[in-house]
Amino acid sequence: MKRKKLLSRLLYCILAILAFFLLLHQQGSMPLDKHMDTYFLQVFGGVRADTTDTSVILSIFFYNIPWILFLYVFAPLFQKDFEVQYVYVFTRIGSKQKWLLQKTTQLFLQIFVSWGLLFAAAFAFGAGFGFALRGPALLYIQLFALQVLGIFTLSFAQNLLSIKMGITQSYIVTLCCYALAIMVGVLLYQNANVTGWLFPLLPTAGQMLLWHADAAVLPETLAVFFAGAAGFQVWKSIAVDLIYIVVLYVGTAFYLQKADLIDFIKEEN
Repeated sequence: MKRKKLLSRLLYCILAILAFFLLLHQQGSMPLDKHMDTYFLQVFGGVRADTTDTSVILSIFFYNIPWILFLYVFAPLFQKDFEVQYVYVFTRIGSKQKWLLQKTTQLFLQIFVSWGLLFAAAFAFGAGFGFALRGPALLYIQLFALQVLGIFTLSFAQNLLSIKMGITQSYIVTLCCYALAIMVGVLLYQNANVTGWLFPLLPTAGQMLLWHADAAVLPETLAVFFAGAAGFQVWKSIAVDLIYIVVLYVGTAFYLQKADLIDFIKEEN
């Protein structure tokens, strides 16, 4: 049984990274140069936001399709427990808090493993395209941390909403918030008065390493991209994501403890 569960969870991870394979191939086929750091930034660095012409709006939509599909893969994780067991899932697990901790840990580990496999695949693709390894290790660490925390924050919020709203509605709400946050970021990117404090509050902006003014990008690499937003720093994005996660977890634990679950749980139609 444990092996079956492990294989099932690994399958979710594989499905999640498959969404990026087309992007990995596309960016590798049209490289800005022949270096690995540039390739990773092309794939994971974020959409161009230093201009607001129509082409950028279209690129935002197409560029973020893999992230949207990634969120969809993990959308049913919490709610599916109730499809068969309904509120008795808490009796089987032992307590509401234990269930929440177990599912939160499972979601984080699956997202962490998925991004680990995805980065390994990206290195393999890059090597296959003949890209030379370049850039500080901190660059790849920043990319990985921002992607894992940003996606986990959004997926965690969506899964929590799914318990009350159902999978479909919660996913649509999350998707709308995702799109709105990116659009706000693009529209206000050149407004130095707000980027330092507003952008860290947008998990979607936090995923865009190139939007950060202190990203560990070599000057020669940055020259083929664009300058980061004024005052927007990596540590702010990481700190805010962690705060969001803690607030969501503690708030949900408190709500589960106090709520009448007969009214709280909504089965997916």
